[in-house]
Amino acid sequence: MLRNIISRTAYVFFFAMMLLAYIFYRNYFLLLMMIFMIVFPVVSVVLLQRAKKSISISLDVPGRVEKKAPFEITLALKNTSYIPIIQSHIEMTLENPFYPGLPSHHFVCGIAARKGGTVKFTVTPEYSGVMSLKIKEFRIWDMTGMADAIIPADISKDVHVLPSPSEEEIELTMAGGAGMVELSEQDTKGNDSSMVIDTRDYHPGDKLQRIHWKLSTKLDKLIVKEYGSMSSDDVLVVIELSHGDFTRVRGSDSYIDNRKSFDAVFDVYYTLALALLKEKRPFMVSWYSPGAGELKSIPVSGKEELLESLIMMSYEKPPATAGNAWQLAKAVLDEYGEFIYISPLLPQSIYGHSGGELIFEKRSEDGKPLAAAVFSGT
Repeated sequence: MLRNIISRTAYVFFFAMMLLAYIFYRNYFLLLMMIFMIVFPVVSVVLLQRAKKSISISLDVPGRVEKKAPFEITLALKNTSYIPIIQSHIEMTLENPFYPGLPSHHFVCGIAARKGGTVKFTVTPEYSGVMSLKIKEFRIWDMTGMADAIIPADISKDVHVLPSPSEEEIELTMAGGAGMVELSEQDTKGNDSSMVIDTRDYHPGDKLQRIHWKLSTKLDKLIVKEYGSMSSDDVLVVIELSHGDFTRVRGSDSYIDNRKSFDAVFDVYYTLALALLKEKRPFMVSWYSPGAGELKSIPVSGKEELLESLIMMSYEKPPATAGNAWQLAKAVLDEYGEFIYISPLLPQSIYGHSGGELIFEKRSEDGKPLAAAVFSGT
């Protein structure tokens, strides 16, 4: 590294100056200083290698936060040896799969002997989704600053960033859609499309698809979901996960608008979903998954299922082209009735569908439409 080269060059230069001074003055103190300068780096490197085995780092972050809400990240450094570390360097990356190119964070600090220390800093997520934090490099230096060692630190944590619901009241006047059972059964293999009404202990012969894994983990025993039939009051929500062209020049208006528009889709969905749940209206949410090459669907009857759907969508890799979910669901929707379609930038083609009615939209601060929800039916 550049730091090592600079430190070594300065050390050699200083040693050369002392050598010249000794040649001219023949001073025993200068001789002792030169001997010390030869021995000390060797001792320092040996101590560095011994301390390396006793140093570790851990990462502490909350599992779930809200967008635009600052949260604290804690790096805990531990040194069980009697050798203090004068300087260490930590590089951490923060990545959101939907929005590549987030800046890295760099920290320089010392690590006390037999103690360690903590590094705390605050991050404010700008977009919803999943934020992956990873320690890319953890490096320590010896006392001279000429030698370093890399501490293995393969640590990564995910923070799920929830969307920002609108405070605006939404009037839901739609009747709900028939045919949601058929859509889910066609597009979600091995998934029961009826709604969860209760849970019970696992019995031999129960399908693995019915196991409630999250609750089973908490209770340390297998729990199975009990399903009930979907009624005619249920609502189908189709979400268009398309972030447009993110390959444009970074910082350009179109680049920024595409990001804001895509992010607004989650805000619209979260706002609409909370309104539906508030009125005790269960719904089925569907979106196109490029990895699976088909629509994915999940029934939502409570806050837990809503958060689960957001997490599932956060791990998708949306295509740049819009309209995938719309094109796949269009034929089925025309046949089975009413639904809600949520899309970035609100493609005008949705207005051509019979009964299209704008029920909620989100705009930017300067009034540009970012994303909207349209109710439609045959």
